[in-house]
Amino acid sequence: MCKKIFFVAFVCVFGLISCEEKEYNTRQILFKQLEETPEFHALSKRLDSLKEEGIEAKLSVSFLKENIDTTVEKNLMTAVIYENLGFAETIQFVIKYDSIANKIISITKDLE
Repeated sequence: MCKKIFFVAFVCVFGLISCEEKEYNTRQILFKQLEETPEFHALSKRLDSLKEEGIEAKLSVSFLKENIDTTVEKNLMTAVIYENLGFAETIQFVIKYDSIANKIISITKDLE
């Protein structure tokens, strides 16, 4: 009985670690692909020019666990890129990423 409980606990913990590791790897692939896009290059240049003017600008990324659009498949991940100027935070673009095909599906800009 004790061996069965230990095995079940081990499988549960290993499964959680495996899922977290897969999610981390997926995010790393997404970041690498994002860095190669023209949208990211333009945003990087904008941040560099703001920093030259003395404005502290930062980027942040949020990953949505549940997809906004419930009609899409579960393998699609949504990431939101924010620009933070210290006094204001704005969404720069939203990325749809297919975690099975390991590629960016779409980048949506100008959300206003």
